[in-house]
Amino acid sequence: MKINFRFSFMMIVCSVIAICINGCDKTTGPTGPSLGNGLSSNRTTFSLRLFQEDTCSISGGTGRYVVSGKPDSTIVIYFFYDSKLTVVGFGAGFTSITISDDSNHTVTIPINIVAPAGKISFDATEGSFSVNGSPEALKTRSGEGCGAVHLQGNEKIQQISIIGYKFYSYFDAGKVFVELNDTAGVTRRTYTIGQNATAGYLLYGKAFSEPLSDTLTSGSVVISSITNETIKGTFSGSGKNVNTGQLISITNGSFDCPLFGVSVYFTTESVSPKNFFSNLNKLKK
Repeated sequence: MKINFRFSFMMIVCSVIAICINGCDKTTGPTGPSLGNGLSSNRTTFSLRLFQEDTCSISGGTGRYVVSGKPDSTIVIYFFYDSKLTVVGFGAGFTSITISDDSNHTVTIPINIVAPAGKISFDATEGSFSVNGSPEALKTRSGEGCGAVHLQGNEKIQQISIIGYKFYSYFDAGKVFVELNDTAGVTRRTYTIGQNATAGYLLYGKAFSEPLSDTLTSGSVVISSITNETIKGTFSGSGKNVNTGQLISITNGSFDCPLFGVSVYFTTESVSPKNFFSNLNKLKK
């Protein structure tokens, strides 16, 4: 069964934009006798990659548990219920979260989120393009960066979108994207553009308002290495500018960038328009 990657990726983006960045505090909890002189956690710290998720358990103290010190919502998404704390990396940086009980006992857990840099480059009919940096640059719309987002299904990475961008000004950027779609699981092999791969670029232009006009209609994407954290490969091909009809080509395309997984949560609350996925959505138009 063939999956429309663009539609699927847009659905992921729309879902993630609906993430609850304020988390879910526990309003009821243990009300029995004191379990100790204070609170404790089975994790002393969190050290995660962007979009990585991890959990810990809170114990001890008296009465119910509540989040009394919230983490920076631009860095961490958290969920807390029934003594279990879940955090998801949302932006690079340091922050912490504090849990308290009814007797004002507290436990504070430091959190460190890292967003490794990636690189992508190619030679095109209109010129060359090369970027090297972290996808965190999307938050400020400055500098340059590269990263890949994957969607996993049936315990396999089935869809991957690799995006690189270089900002010339706050509203003007060049961009390139390479998308893969493989229901059997993306592996180290060659993907044919037009069948299970898509590639396109815009060297200059209003990246947040103009459509991506240079699109490849033939060629290939070769995945030379893929792990849970990185993806590396090459790409090349021919196509046209969909607005002018001018024939275009890409040669010497290569990428080596971090691979981030996506956790999707639904809520009625919205996320700041400066969040990563909101800007990523606009950049891909």
